This record gives sequence, structure tokens and C-alpha cells, in this order.
Amino acid sequence: MADMLPFASILCGYVAAALLATLLARGRLFRPGDPNKRIGTIDGLRGYLALGVVFHHYTLWQEVNHGRAWDGLASNPLNNLGQSSVALFFLVTGVLFYRIVGRKGPATNWVSLYVSRIFRLTPMLWLVTVIVAVFIVAHAGRPSLHDLAPIARWLTFLGNPDFFGYHEARLVNAGVLWTLKYEIAFYIGLPLVALLTAWVRRRALRLVVLGAITAVLFAVYDATAFEFQAGLLAFFPLGMIASELAKIAPSALRSRGAAAVGLAALVTQMFAFHGAYAPLPALLLTIAFIPVVAGNSYFGLLTLRGSVVLGETSYSIYMLHGIVLSVLMGDLVPRLGINPDALWLALPAVALGVVALSAVTFVCVERPFIGLGHRLGKRLSRPAPIAVPAAAPSR
Repeated sequence: MADMLPFASILCGYVAAALLATLLARGRLFRPGDPNKRIGTIDGLRGYLALGVVFHHYTLWQEVNHGRAWDGLASNPLNNLGQSSVALFFLVTGVLFYRIVGRKGPATNWVSLYVSRIFRLTPMLWLVTVIVAVFIVAHAGRPSLHDLAPIARWLTFLGNPDFFGYHEARLVNAGVLWTLKYEIAFYIGLPLVALLTAWVRRRALRLVVLGAITAVLFAVYDATAFEFQAGLLAFFPLGMIASELAKIAPSALRSRGAAAVGLAALVTQMFAFHGAYAPLPALLLTIAFIPVVAGNSYFGLLTLRGSVVLGETSYSIYMLHGIVLSVLMGDLVPRLGINPDALWLALPAVALGVVALSAVTFVCVERPFIGLGHRLGKRLSRPAPIAVPAAAPSR
């Protein structure tokens, strides 16, 4: 029975978060966007992926409070809550930007695209860095001028080194910032994706090219440089493959049968493999993901308004939850001498708190800067008007 407690608590955490998001959806702060601009039911998926990362790190903190290391979990499904969620996030990014640059190819408005990305990702990154710095100072951190370089790496997506003399500073926010450098690397490579969409018109040939790229990236998975594993980039072309395959038979992929096959693939990956960062687990995740790209609601779950609200707040959930867990499980639990096993009962309440906080930062930080980024990107990419001299007066 004790072995089932984490799974029961995690399920209750998902339900609690979805119920809160449903309540938020009834207010005026979260208005539904244009459904014609969405790709499948991706928006309904992202929030559950972010929550998967939350529950994965909650479980890791339980390990730490039992005297074990912050490391991979022995349980396949609990370990995959983190890895599979991150892998699916990369697949989502691959689909979204493959569709964006595929519309115009090399003629894509690159200035607008990159400016909007900077304003989408950077504000929350900077806010999190400030909060982490405050946390470290409160725990006897020792600021000095030598810390400017490591802090600059935090602020520019280049890494999360220690600063202020605090060991393992990255774990204050559960080390989640590591994924952003892979997103940035993918964005840098988008012009090559645009060339692919322009030069390779036939779907079958595109699939061959994308499959070859994926295979090469997985083959060099362990090739590391600057703490960068190239193999993780394989999930981006896998997302592009999912995008192409979703167009072949969209009606069939939106069926209950396709949802059942996708769910079976996901469950198999979660329970049969210890991680997601390998070819076969990645293939199973892609099989589960293709119906989502085609618009499958997975038995109605992904089209619920609460699911969409969770998706809107997913970036804040992902970025902020580690700090919440550090304060709660890294500080309060040891100080108060709480039995870590009892904390499984508190997980739904933690999920509620993280979602509530993320809703605030989405409305107050993310959304205003997203709008600013779009406006500024359009303004910077707009050609300057050409001054036409006034006609000479007739005589």
C-alpha cells in the first residue's frame, strides 16, 4: 500500500491542478484564444507535461529528505514523469516552429520571430534568477564582483553555475533551466529548417531526411561539449516528423482508437523504460504524440478549458515550481522535523499553490511581454517608409 501512495498523490495532484485551472478559466483573466491558430490539442497537453516535471522533482526532494542523493529515481514511471515530459516538450517545440517556418521558408520574418522568442523566454528567466539570488543571500550567500560572470550565464541561457558561494545553486529551482539551451540551439538552427521546407517539397523525402537527421543525433548522443548533449536535439526533428505524419490521415488520428494506441504507447514507455532519452522510448513517445498534433482530445481531456489554461501557464509552472519546492521541502521540512512520507498527502496542495502562483506570473509577467515582443518584432521588421519629395509646383 505504501508503494501506491506516491502514485495516488500524483493523480490527486493532477486532478487538483485541473480543477483550479477550470475555476480560473471561468474568470476574465484567461480568455480562450483563436482555436484556428492552435495546432491540434497541443495547448491542452503542455500543462500536464509541466506538472509531470513538478511531481518528478517533488519525488526527488522526497529522496533527498530521506538522506539519498538528488539523482535519477529507481521507479521507471516516476523517473519518466520528468524525462518523458521534457522530451514531449521538445517534440512540441519541433512541431510549432516547423509549422511557422514552413509557411514561408527562408522568407520567414526572422526579426519578428527571434524578437518574440526573446520576449517570450527571457522575462521569466530573469525573474527566476533574481528570486534564486535572493534565496541564496537569505541562506548566507556572499555576493562579490566575481559573481557577475556566473550570473551573466544564468541570464543568457548559457548555464547555471554556482554563485554567491552557494553550492549547487541550480538546484534552488530544481535545475530546470538546462532545457532552455537546447531550445535556443534549435531556434538558431531554424533557418536550416526553413531551407529544408523550401527545397524538399515531397513529404516522403522530407520524412527520410528528418529521419536521417534524428538517427545521426541519437548516434552522437554522448558527444558532449560545453555541457551540451547533441543527442537531445533529436526530439526536435522527431516533432517535425510527427507534424508531417499527422497530416496524412487526420480524421483517423482523431479517433478513439488512435487515442487508445497512443495511450498504450505512452504507458509502455513510462513503465518499460527507465528513461526517455533513447531511440525506442522516443519512438513510443512520438506515437503517443502524433494524435495530439492531429487534434485528438484523448477522450476529451485535452480540450477541457482547464487543460488549456494549464497549458497557458505551463512555462511559469516549469520555471517557478523548483523554488517553491526548495522553500517547502529544502527548508521547512528539515527545520520542522516533518516525516517526509507524510508529505505525499500534501502534494495536491503544493500543486494548487504552484498553479496559483504561475497564473499570477503568467498574467503579470508572461502575457504583457509576449504582447510587447510581438509588437516590437513587427515594428523592427517593418521597412522604413521612403520619403518621396513633394512635386514641384506647376508653372
